[in-house]
Amino acid sequence: MIRDMPSRSSLGLVTLVSAALAGCQWEVPAGPADALVEQDAATDGLDLDAGIDAGPSCDNIFGDRETQVCLRWTCDRADRSEGTFTSAGGCDTGDNPIGRRNGLKMLNLYRFLAGLPALEEVSVAPGDGQACAVALDNGGTPPWPTNACGFNAPLVMAVAAPTRLVNLIDLFIFDNADTSMTHRRFALSNITGPVSLGSTANNACVIWRGTLAPSPSWVAWPPPGPAPAEALTAGGVSVDQRGWTLQSDSIDVRQGQVRVADHSNLAQLLPVTRNNLTSIGSAYGIRWVPDGWSTQSGHSYRVTIANLANPIVYDIDVVSCI
Repeated sequence: MIRDMPSRSSLGLVTLVSAALAGCQWEVPAGPADALVEQDAATDGLDLDAGIDAGPSCDNIFGDRETQVCLRWTCDRADRSEGTFTSAGGCDTGDNPIGRRNGLKMLNLYRFLAGLPALEEVSVAPGDGQACAVALDNGGTPPWPTNACGFNAPLVMAVAAPTRLVNLIDLFIFDNADTSMTHRRFALSNITGPVSLGSTANNACVIWRGTLAPSPSWVAWPPPGPAPAEALTAGGVSVDQRGWTLQSDSIDVRQGQVRVADHSNLAQLLPVTRNNLTSIGSAYGIRWVPDGWSTQSGHSYRVTIANLANPIVYDIDVVSCI
């Protein structure tokens, strides 16, 4: 089964070129040219470029999938400020709106790359992400600091860490602390949200709420389609070291056989080392790491999860977005 990806389209760009000739005069015979003069008069003072699309930009993201992926990667990461936490001290939750905004932006960037819908943020103080981060500041024990500041909240899953929020999102995807890739799998899960985020000067929390959506039926990282090469090392560790993953809440992918091939030679399978993942973050999951080879920018890879009732097949195109 090949996963549906966002549709691709190629948009032609129209460029208008105008020239002004000064110091030159010539006579034009009466006839069709008169109509052009009248048209010029009718449009005098108008911006003839108005309505002509200047092309994709950070303020106007469109185009084929690769164009959109690279624009989202470069534009969303242009401002990764952690913000400033302000509080009256103690267990006062305070706030860090810039940190929360940029943290959500980073989370939704990775979800966009993986073909998932964006999440919204909700605050339900005193049981929200900000209260969680403040509890950590006051001696709470991660990952669920209910032993400080009276913190408690219903949740699907929470992650609390001694780092700033924006940086934490990169760490989710590369998941250095968890061999089950729990954090990556929650970040890229089918949970519909919302999420609640918190960030102080020293700690951060992300709390997932909501329910599981039935689709997509599986999610992979690196994702199908164009994948920024920079996204595969953004956490300071290569995805080849931490592992490629495929997760599902409806397909027991643990029974699958992982096959990877470079598109330059699809007949030659690249060796990988795989393992099954626990049921935290998704019902089912598998992880594999390249064995003796590495992911290369400019290359495309065919991934097949065989030995399933309906094999999963997808292509990854590693592109540079710098």
